[in-house]
Amino acid sequence: SHYHANYCRSLADGMENFRYTALTGRPGNADATRDMLDVSQQIVKDYPDLSEHVVYSNGPPAILSDAARLLVAHRLDEHFLRIDQLQRF
Repeated sequence: SHYHANYCRSLADGMENFRYTALTGRPGNADATRDMLDVSQQIVKDYPDLSEHVVYSNGPPAILSDAARLLVAHRLDEHFLRIDQLQRF
């Protein structure tokens, strides 16, 4: 469950420069990995230069590492990549 979903949606409604996309998946579900990579690829398509952006993401470490590499490859400063790794998904 996304315990911050309502808060994030309200931020997106109230802030012009805030985007929120919730990803859902079941433990061991390959779709969760694909979803995270699909969202990351859409981010770099929409914002090819991420040098002036901050990205927050959470999820299992294996899923996040591929997404993080893609975002950093598009000039996202690692200091502006906020990741909370879930140990149990």
